[in-house]
Amino acid sequence: MCFNVGVVIGPILGGFLADPIKSFPNVFGPGSSIGGQNGVGWMVSFPYALPNLFSAIFICMSALAVVLGLDETHEARKDKPDLGRKLGKYLAHLIRRQPSNYQYTVLDNQYDINLQSINQEEPLSAISPPPTPTKRKPLAMRQIFTKNVILTLLTHHLLALHISSFNALIFLLLPAPRR
Repeated sequence: MCFNVGVVIGPILGGFLADPIKSFPNVFGPGSSIGGQNGVGWMVSFPYALPNLFSAIFICMSALAVVLGLDETHEARKDKPDLGRKLGKYLAHLIRRQPSNYQYTVLDNQYDINLQSINQEEPLSAISPPPTPTKRKPLAMRQIFTKNVILTLLTHHLLALHISSFNALIFLLLPAPRR
């Protein structure tokens, strides 16, 4: 959904912000309040820099939100302290000036609950956990890349290629005159 919204909003925002000296002469042009006597110098020299600057700001904000707001989920790192998340919680505490009551709870899906014992109103403590899982051997490449997996990857590749080429060409073809 975010990709599709971005495909629509991105070109509109880029076209709106492109060449701001001509698009917004009262704000950035010569004799304006921000532009001064000759206009904003870097906008005169680089008329398409403003859309790229906005794009860079959005990308940096997204990267910061991921680093500061999402918990680590990789198996090798999830039990170790996440410094980015700690910094995010600290900054949120500074901004809100009140402690956060919300806590993540880990869903433990290792225990297979027997529904019959729950229906018989047996306490959950009486349900014994399954034996500890053993470590599995890594799968060979031949076992991973089955026919269905290869066809799924090929389908996703062709879909992404089609969408990206359509998005690139539609803006070239729309203003073209009919013949």
